[in-house]
Amino acid sequence: MYDHVEQRFRWGFRWLALGWSDGARLLPVALSLLGSRDPRNRRQSNASTIDGRTVGACRRREVDQPAPTLVLQLLQKALAAGFTARFVLFDRWFTTDKLVTKIH
Repeated sequence: MYDHVEQRFRWGFRWLALGWSDGARLLPVALSLLGSRDPRNRRQSNASTIDGRTVGACRRREVDQPAPTLVLQLLQKALAAGFTARFVLFDRWFTTDKLVTKIH
């Protein structure tokens, strides 16, 4: 991840969180970890020796996916869990015609 304060890259993850709000409260619904898609920027690869059924293996597969794909997956999880919403709000850098069309 890039540290904007110190102007350098650091080892770590970025979080992608989905929350539900009624205007007064914000409830976390789901989250995903984001990492670098470049294997050179990873400490450990998605090794084939790790059991694919574990939570760690699922998280490692998530890290490899682009953020817009994870946004759609988080929304699908929330809908499957019974959450409903009339609006979806997100950061400006997510706003692409393709993503907005898929969410609609």
